[in-house]
Amino acid sequence: MSAGKFTFLISLTIFILFSCGSEPGKAPGEKHDILPDEDNGGILLPANFGALVVADSLGRGRHLAVNDNGDV
Repeated sequence: MSAGKFTFLISLTIFILFSCGSEPGKAPGEKHDILPDEDNGGILLPANFGALVVADSLGRGRHLAVNDNGDV
């Protein structure tokens, strides 16, 4: 294995290990408080609904999927 591939694999492994941790102060699996934008992302919504802008510079959106735990 070349030195470049080895360095890449080590870097990738370290990244994965650090990204798998929970948020500081939150237990693994604990719900995170996600609040909607104060102006609901600039759209008008019915009462008790809220919107949160998660990306606004990626071009035209086509599909959006939300997991049961709220992950987009």
